[in-house]
Amino acid sequence: MRPELSAALDVLLRFKQILASLKIRSKCLLPKRLLDRIVENHINCGMDIPQVNEILDLEIAKMTCRLHREARNLGCDTWQAAYESIPLPNHGQDGLVKVYRDEVLHLGCHCRDIGLVHDKLYQKNPVRVMPVPQFLAAIRSASSYSIPPEHPPSGGIFYIINAHDPEEIHKEYHKEYQILSAHETWPGHHLLDISRWSLKSPVLRAVEQARTSARKYSLNPGYQLCYTVGLQKFIDLFQCYGKNNLKKFSRVVLNHGEIGFSDLEKILKQPGII
Repeated sequence: MRPELSAALDVLLRFKQILASLKIRSKCLLPKRLLDRIVENHINCGMDIPQVNEILDLEIAKMTCRLHREARNLGCDTWQAAYESIPLPNHGQDGLVKVYRDEVLHLGCHCRDIGLVHDKLYQKNPVRVMPVPQFLAAIRSASSYSIPPEHPPSGGIFYIINAHDPEEIHKEYHKEYQILSAHETWPGHHLLDISRWSLKSPVLRAVEQARTSARKYSLNPGYQLCYTVGLQKFIDLFQCYGKNNLKKFSRVVLNHGEIGFSDLEKILKQPGII
């Protein structure tokens, strides 16, 4: 063992012992006062529990309606039956990596062709699609995207879980490979991250430390709520300021980095900004 690793391994061993000594409970319900604080302050929704319930009910109703509509369009009685009718991707001899690589290429070209991303930024920031490497396998439970924290950016990696497993391609969730690719790469995390890391101001770039990530997921129960609230707020902003010029609206949002919705709305309200 290399001498400089000894101290780090000792710390990890003590951490393991502490975890093993902790008492665990199968059910844990937070007191209402703590849940209120988490939702309004730590998750930064700016909403209380009744307001959150209202927005969740709204999303459930909207999505249920859309699912039933699409099911009818596919000639199915229910959206569950429609989902079952979706075929798995044709992977051929090159396996899952090629399935996702081809989809990422298609999505990237589409974003470039409609003007969502400048060609120069597109060319300088490719998405590499590759299996999850062995050294990351223990901490990756699903396919995911990663980008080196550098300015200017030079692209990112879309890691595919269990890509070498011949049985993986038969798993049902790969029916959603197009949605997953869009979420992780174009116009999702990859476009968002290369846009932020291209900004001249370091204050506006996405600089997220590991400790922040750990707190965000493990110490903020209900963190996924951010996606629902964020989606609805973006839809509201788009309806007010972006529906007549999607490309310009997207560019304004991406060019202002990580700012709050209220600050973003102030920018969108400025005359001539869109």
